[in-house]
Amino acid sequence: MPSLRALPLIILGTLAAGLSRLLPAGSSIEAPLPPAAHETTDVGFRPMLITGILLLLGVVGMMGLALWMYPNSVRDQALQQPLPTFPLPQLQPAPPVDMAAFHARQLQQLNTAYWTEKTVGRLHIPVHRAMEDVARQGIPDWPGR
Repeated sequence: MPSLRALPLIILGTLAAGLSRLLPAGSSIEAPLPPAAHETTDVGFRPMLITGILLLLGVVGMMGLALWMYPNSVRDQALQQPLPTFPLPQLQPAPPVDMAAFHARQLQQLNTAYWTEKTVGRLHIPVHRAMEDVARQGIPDWPGR
C-alpha cells in the first residue's frame, strides 16, 4: 500500500503515461530546447582592473579600520622578569613527579588494611589478601559448592 505522500506522484505518473499514448508517434509534451550556446567574448580588461583596485582598497580600508578601532593591539610588549605568579589553582609544575606521588598513594591505599567504617565493622583489606581468603574459604552461597 503506497503512502499518502506518494499518492500524488503516482497519479501524475499515470496521467503522463496515458497522455503519451494519445500523442502521435515521435511527438513530445515538452517544448524543444534552443541550440546550445557559449560565451563568445571574455571579460574585458577594464572591468577586471576596476574590480581588483576596489578589492585592494577594501582590504586596505578594513586594515585601517581595525588599526583605528584597536590602536594598542600591534604594540610590542616585552615581558618583565620574573614572570608574574597567578593565584591558585596553578598548573602543575612537574606532572611526572605529581603522577608518581599519586601512584604511590594509590598503591599504599591498595596494599594496606584500614577501617572504612569502624562502627559497622567494615574493614578494607589488600587485594592479594582478599584473593587468598576467597581461595581458602570460598564464597558462601556460590553455585556449585
